[in-house]
Amino acid sequence: MMMTEVPGPSYQVASGTTAKRSTPDPDNFSSNIDPANSLSELQLHALRLIESLDELRQRNELCDVILSVDGQDIPAHRVVLAAVSPYFNAMFTHKVKESREYIVKLKDMEANAIEEIVKFAYKGHVQVTQENVQAILNAASLLQLNKVQDICCDFLKKELDPSNCLGIRNFAGTRGCFDLKNTADMFTQQHFEEVCQHEEFLQLPKEQLINLIERDHLNVKQEECVFLAVINWVRYDPETRADQLASVLEYVRLPLVSWEFLTKKVVAEELVSGREDTRKYLNEARQYHARHYHVDLRLSQVLNLRTCPRLSFGQAEYIYVIGGETVGRETIRSVERYSPHRDMWSTVTRLSSPRRGAGAAVIDKLLYVVGGSDGLWALRQVEVFNPQTEEFVPAADMLEQRSSVCVLSYNSRLYACGGYDGSSSLRSCERYDPNYNEWTKIAEMSSRRSMAGIASLGVYIYIAGGYDGTSDLSTVERYNTQLNEWSPVASMRSRRSMTGLAALNGKLYVVGGCNRSACLPDVEMYDQSLDVWTVVAGMCVPRSGVGVAVLGQTLYALGGYDGNDYHSSVEVYDHVTDKWEVSSHMAVGRRRFGCCS
Repeated sequence: MMMTEVPGPSYQVASGTTAKRSTPDPDNFSSNIDPANSLSELQLHALRLIESLDELRQRNELCDVILSVDGQDIPAHRVVLAAVSPYFNAMFTHKVKESREYIVKLKDMEANAIEEIVKFAYKGHVQVTQENVQAILNAASLLQLNKVQDICCDFLKKELDPSNCLGIRNFAGTRGCFDLKNTADMFTQQHFEEVCQHEEFLQLPKEQLINLIERDHLNVKQEECVFLAVINWVRYDPETRADQLASVLEYVRLPLVSWEFLTKKVVAEELVSGREDTRKYLNEARQYHARHYHVDLRLSQVLNLRTCPRLSFGQAEYIYVIGGETVGRETIRSVERYSPHRDMWSTVTRLSSPRRGAGAAVIDKLLYVVGGSDGLWALRQVEVFNPQTEEFVPAADMLEQRSSVCVLSYNSRLYACGGYDGSSSLRSCERYDPNYNEWTKIAEMSSRRSMAGIASLGVYIYIAGGYDGTSDLSTVERYNTQLNEWSPVASMRSRRSMTGLAALNGKLYVVGGCNRSACLPDVEMYDQSLDVWTVVAGMCVPRSGVGVAVLGQTLYALGGYDGNDYHSSVEVYDHVTDKWEVSSHMAVGRRRFGCCS
């Protein structure tokens, strides 16, 4: 009896092999089906064939290979294994030693996992449990069974919790399961405050700990949590880790802890205050608090990442302003981006052509610029900006030309509502699905509207104000995304077009705009539960054609026109104190531009 031993991770077909055979695609068994046969007949035939082959295997009849794993022999048919596994296909069909052996010994795998994989080859399903999932995933990875890998990875995704996510992340990385690794990584960041209380966290090597706590997206309410987690990590193995603390503290944003915590907890921690190499981080945090109200912090934030707040999960990273109209009523291509993380504005790649009155929204970190006008004609074109490549590329055109259009993203779809087509304001609306690169019509609004404000709350998309071709509007309506229908809600206190609308803390804020009387600094707040608008603090200056965006708990009003000047200034609104203040400036003053976060 001939037997060969095959180490799981290292088996390769010799590069000089001349035989040319196609490797079957286990996910595409139907590619050569005779269309003359009905689907039900083919399904019945396939089912009988599979059952018969599996019965032969269980009776050990006509089996021509034995898989030997951990001293256990598992009989099978080469043709079945080769049909589902590229690994076995290469082993059995190429003119190499293993193709002639009756017993193939598999290393680095477990017998129970191979049994399940052989059953999968015959039956098309695999029984995955908490006890066997890692062994099956390991074997499936070595045997190139992508379908089984996917089943195991999906199982592990559902099993993620704060006590095991770090272990699953590491295991996925060693097996090349990068989607599972990324999912576990995101789970770890999102649930860090719970993860750091478990044994897996305390057992992390220094490099993996640093890789975790340096992340901008680490989801912690306060930086105090990160500091305490690091101290607990050191105390888990103080003899080894005390000398490593300084290199880890470099990635703790100690200046961002409260003054009380700094002076009472950090100072009292001997591991920090008692060592020269760690004391410098304590002193840096003291200096940051002492200088907090006396220096321009923007320079400090650029030079020292420890003073940069982390980005909460789900919080937008940037505000974009796109195109618009500037001095001399010039239509521009300029695109700027604001990072609250750095308190900085930067210019990014320009639009392919000038646009004003365009709508903008972000889906999956891709910026969509929709419609607008080139100064002469209303547009239906859509461009997509990828921050990684810094390039704009075209997407599917809208069904209609729309300048001064209301655009937002909701549930990973774009909504374009109303606008101006070159002859009249529109009541029509359409929705874009990025998965299909396709626009479809949805229910029409009750009123024609261009230059209105748009925002979402719950299942509703709200449109406020605008211009109907005759007058500025105070009316507001909302779209039920589940029922595909519009209905009116309470009107605003003032008529306004060229206005902005944003949702903050469960309320809507309509900001600035203009009517036939003047450009407006006025702001109103809408309470959805009461269906009522109330006046809140106005902005520092009037702004028509204003852009609005929300980052975290802050409402931003950007640019606009006051009747004389195109503003580059940005105001921020504190909903707790009901106050506005100027915070920064764009490079270019503008109005009627795309704006989103």
